[in-house]
Amino acid sequence: MIQDICLGSVTIDCDDSQKLCDFYHGLLGWEKNEMFGFPTVQSENGMFFFIYRGRRLCSSCMAGRIR
Repeated sequence: MIQDICLGSVTIDCDDSQKLCDFYHGLLGWEKNEMFGFPTVQSENGMFFFIYRGRRLCSSCMAGRIR
């Protein structure tokens, strides 16, 4: 049985990325930021929700190699 699960980040596709970022900021109290030109909310321990609108992202972009 798995004792601990660690989740590093969550990517969310939506119609209004800023509105959803504001929602999660209010719900969780996490800090609002921006990564790769898209809104994010980030917890104190580094967990973040990356929120974008309808554009596929390449894996190297998500790994921080392309901005």
